[in-house]
Amino acid sequence: MSKAASSRQTGDKVFVGGSPADRAVLISDIIQCMQQKAPKNLLLPLATLSEFLHQQPPLSPSNLYRKQYGNLEHAFSVDKAVFNTIFTLDTSVLGLKPMASLQTAAQAGHLSASLLAQCQKMHTFKRTHDLNTLKINDKNECKRCGEAYSTLINNQKLCGGQDHQPRFDFERHADPLQCEIP
Repeated sequence: MSKAASSRQTGDKVFVGGSPADRAVLISDIIQCMQQKAPKNLLLPLATLSEFLHQQPPLSPSNLYRKQYGNLEHAFSVDKAVFNTIFTLDTSVLGLKPMASLQTAAQAGHLSASLLAQCQKMHTFKRTHDLNTLKINDKNECKRCGEAYSTLINNQKLCGGQDHQPRFDFERHADPLQCEIP
């Protein structure tokens, strides 16, 4: 993309980058970075994302978008109507929103169908990892409160004065995603 194609004028300043097309590339790069660097928790420190973006050419669309605002936090705050439908930003950690929010973002045109499919795979990978971790550590999720608990000591009446009710029977299927108790 040429400078002329991605520049716009505001008052006496000319900004290079920052177009919706550049923002779409940045969103794609963030999702790619998250998939590479944080697939098990879908949380990405902004420092890690900055390092990832610094490895790209200075005039890449992602860097042009970021540089228009000075830093990533400011870019996210200025364009929060778009970014808040896809990501959470807590202090300096970026997280991927749940699938319901991502589907809303895709319907609004902020996320392409291929990126939505990639995000679905990332969420599925994370959920499989989380369930395998519960299984390995003799834990389960409660159907009522959603909390993880140890199956070995489920007698503390911590779920509304009752024992936790297991959500998964890990003996039902080899795939932990198929183990939910109806």
